[in-house]
Amino acid sequence: MRSVLAGRVAAPYRILAAVAGMLLLLVTLPTGRAFAATSQFDPETVSALRARMVDGGIDAATQDSLIAKLEAGQLLDSQTDAKPTGTFTVQRPGVSRTVSVFHDGSRKWIDVETPAQISSGAGVNSAAAVGSCPVSGLWRVGCTITISDPVSSAGFTIDYRIALTKHDASIREYRSPFCVNTLGGCSVSGGIKRATQNSSGPAWAAMTYSANIGIVHESGEFGIRIQDSSISTY
Repeated sequence: MRSVLAGRVAAPYRILAAVAGMLLLLVTLPTGRAFAATSQFDPETVSALRARMVDGGIDAATQDSLIAKLEAGQLLDSQTDAKPTGTFTVQRPGVSRTVSVFHDGSRKWIDVETPAQISSGAGVNSAAAVGSCPVSGLWRVGCTITISDPVSSAGFTIDYRIALTKHDASIREYRSPFCVNTLGGCSVSGGIKRATQNSSGPAWAAMTYSANIGIVHESGEFGIRIQDSSISTY
């Protein structure tokens, strides 16, 4: 009799344990902010992450905390839908960079190669050798737009033409899409959304990207818009 009663008593506890496990999954998975915890990264991975963070202007102490956060299975704020605490633009050799800074110290930055006029009679502009795109009339040729964070980058190349008087800025030849991800795989897709500025809006090219970070995906869209002689990114 005792064995029968014990079985009857134990059964509800097994059911409660199963329900508790299901509730734990429901609580922890939908946030999208955590992935499977890892052991410490190998030295090569840490070196690659630090190199990216140095390029993004992140100081050594913040690098340590961000790497520890990744090793603990947490996404960085720059990899989520968190709002930046600040944004600024800096000019680098051949590149205009717009940087978004987040609460945990992580950053996301968009680089747009800046045009450089080819000197009369010169075959190659010296500025082009450090990343600028040459100018041919109103066209800027072979300009690359790249988005980056401490873990991954994605980008594409276009030709674009500004408009000084006719309100007909244009984009042509979306090409050379790419992505890199220090911690896994990645994929991209995109193209020209609006080839020529018109009453509906500016000329526009965009890319969607996805990077595997543990068991979740970092994803988003960025692009460039040309309105008359004004250039903007998002």
